[in-house]
Amino acid sequence: MRKGKKLSHEHCIKIAVANRNETPYKNLSDELIKRQLSYRALAKILNLSASTVSNRMNGLFDFTIKDIAKLTEFFNLPAEYLLKRFESHS
Repeated sequence: MRKGKKLSHEHCIKIAVANRNETPYKNLSDELIKRQLSYRALAKILNLSASTVSNRMNGLFDFTIKDIAKLTEFFNLPAEYLLKRFESHS
């Protein structure tokens, strides 16, 4: 447990964005950043664990049809846009 000052929500988002690995889902990642949502917040939306969301965002596992339906409903954007995969340029 961390002692001392609590981090602001904005600061937590900055840390979360900085700690993210390269994701093939750049559009979805951009939408998360625009709305200041962390993987943990996305996990709550999808009713999944944060580690499961992290694994899916990193391309280790695919999003399920149920997940995709929730994403399109929440973001009000087409699944083709949100889940378009981009090659990593590392």
